Amino acid sequence: MDVPRLQELLDPLRALPGVRACAHLLSPRSHRTEFTDVSGNLLPLLIAISLREDSPLLCVLAADMQRAETLALDLAVLGIPDEQVVILPSMLGELFEDTPPDLHLIGSRIESLWKVLTGQAKVLIATPQSLLEPTLPPDALREATVTVRKGDTVDMEELLRRLVQLGYEREEMVAQRGQFSRRGGILDVFPVHADEPVRMEFFGDEIDRLQPFDPDSQ
Repeated sequence: MDVPRLQELLDPLRALPGVRACAHLLSPRSHRTEFTDVSGNLLPLLIAISLREDSPLLCVLAADMQRAETLALDLAVLGIPDEQVVILPSMLGELFEDTPPDLHLIGSRIESLWKVLTGQAKVLIATPQSLLEPTLPPDALREATVTVRKGDTVDMEELLRRLVQLGYEREEMVAQRGQFSRRGGILDVFPVHADEPVRMEFFGDEIDRLQPFDPDSQ
């Protein structure tokens, strides 16, 4: 069943008095609302029929990460865009292991927090453990974020210093998250939250090209 057709099937449900009441409680005009003991397939359905363009962030507490991932999949089936649903992973286990940090896990948590901060996320799915873990304050997260676009005028030396300040490591070639490499007017950066690195080609101080690339093709 395709998504548009599924959305049409949800429309009659939105007209039900009980559903309209729930949607009103989840509207931007209402105060904070808490739902408890929402069981089975009712939870993703309630979320799907209540979400609107101006909906406030919905924070859903799942018992564990497996249930969080299942809920995210259910919402995708109901037509909620992937970029509007984020899972907040827990990093508690990383603190007690004598191994290098899991950059994929760190990046996933940062990306989820950033999407919440910038309003891209409509649904935040967390576990009790991940929700209670300390994290960066919003202003600190903004300060620790570097955003560049094609056509921007950027001082490359200053950008390199900024990457080092943020904990990125300089390498001959980027191979994993948290690394960067410079070759003349070309700067490769592997963001901690990304699945692949990004190449910036400079013309003077202007970013002439900006695109992701396969690290195996360097």
